[in-house]
Amino acid sequence: GDTDAPDAACGAKKLEPAAKRARIQTEGRFSKLFPPVVDRYFFRHYDHREDRQDQFVNRHSNGLLVVGIASTHPIVSEKAAKVETSKIVKENHISGKRKKGGTWFNVKSILCTVTTQSGNSYQVRCGVNAQLIEFNENIITNPGLLNCDPEAEGFVAIFQVKDPTQAPVQCRKLMPRQDFLKLRGLEE
Repeated sequence: GDTDAPDAACGAKKLEPAAKRARIQTEGRFSKLFPPVVDRYFFRHYDHREDRQDQFVNRHSNGLLVVGIASTHPIVSEKAAKVETSKIVKENHISGKRKKGGTWFNVKSILCTVTTQSGNSYQVRCGVNAQLIEFNENIITNPGLLNCDPEAEGFVAIFQVKDPTQAPVQCRKLMPRQDFLKLRGLEE
């Protein structure tokens, strides 16, 4: 087969079996020495829901909040096919180094609607009270990022709070990663 054809879901190149094994061995060796960036620099929190439409909020020490769907969300198993941003996200305009002019969102504000290959639609909510500074446009052009890497490259948006010391307050009602994994019966 064609080993250089891109993987449609993630945009990655397919590898020969030997190359794939070597990459996995290398990644495994390095992952013990250098944990992923998200584990080193972010406090990871989850909004767990009875309908399993779980979302995450990764809180950086500088006050930025990265929001997206958790790997347990039905979008991941049903395969995202289309992402449509809400009107308020489309109208968001920020400028300058300090990201002035961004729209303020509340916990229940809808960021986007994701339609899956099975035809189901899910609304992704903000989950925090903060100012939108970036919506991940990559998930619009490549919805597969929500399937293969929802908690990293497939993040939905980045928010900031006025005062970085208030970022922990925004995550107070969310569940820490270890408790979330235990609740969902997952192991790290």
